[in-house]
Amino acid sequence: MSFHLFKYSFAFSFICVILWQYINDVNAETNTDSAQQAHTIAFRFDDVQDRWLSEIQQAVIGLFAEEDLKLSLGVVGGHIGKDEQLVRLIRSKQGVVSIANHGLHAKNSADGYSLLLTQAPEITRDELSQAERNLSNLFGQAPRTYIPHQNEFNDTIRQLISELGFTHISSACRRHINRDDCMDECSYDRLNPPCGMADDYNLIHVPSGASTQWQPAPGKGMSPVSQILDEISKSIDKYCFAVVMLHPQDFATADQTLDQKQLQSLRILLQQIKSAPDRFEVVWLEQIERRCP
Repeated sequence: MSFHLFKYSFAFSFICVILWQYINDVNAETNTDSAQQAHTIAFRFDDVQDRWLSEIQQAVIGLFAEEDLKLSLGVVGGHIGKDEQLVRLIRSKQGVVSIANHGLHAKNSADGYSLLLTQAPEITRDELSQAERNLSNLFGQAPRTYIPHQNEFNDTIRQLISELGFTHISSACRRHINRDDCMDECSYDRLNPPCGMADDYNLIHVPSGASTQWQPAPGKGMSPVSQILDEISKSIDKYCFAVVMLHPQDFATADQTLDQKQLQSLRILLQQIKSAPDRFEVVWLEQIERRCP
């Protein structure tokens, strides 16, 4: 009788050990899957250029460095290089910042839209190439992401940047049709992939679905942190990633000096993002990944 009791007790203990190991394995896989499903977020700082709200540009870049978070800089290629302090800071933060091509200039046509939508394609090609050379020579890295002026582009620009070797494009909307119709979907038709995946020009579109201020004007201030977080969540629901657009004037007073209150709001936003590593992973634009459930 005691032998049978020992045998059953041993068998029960063995089953418990196997069950305990199985539960641990399942938990480990669940934790791994959870870590892998953290959604990628990129912060896109537009209109970086010489001697325009330079103190603010430097403060924002410095803040991302302090918080050890990646920041993509949309640099205007024809207006950079003379502000030595700004250039020196960017060069010193190469592990924090990534350079994106924000065009050679910020010119509009008479109707108020980006000049690149209507000027001759060969002029646009030359301008984008010149901006690329300037940025590469200045910062030692060739930008692979293009940020269109005023977030406006069309099929011609899409083809040009693909031929020039760009891999990513980031805009607030997909493209303009008949100048007034802005599409925010990434698919041109049912044969093309969604945002975050290569299209028929082998370009990956990573649109900005969140912003620190959608209608930037000095002195207006940054949008509430809760609103920006809500925009990030909606962008993740739509695209499986998020791009947050920033401008220097979002953090300026009415007299165009640094607004410490707005900068502190940005710090709070970044710290809230950092406090949820299981949900968010901050990357550069060219590192965005679709991580859908």
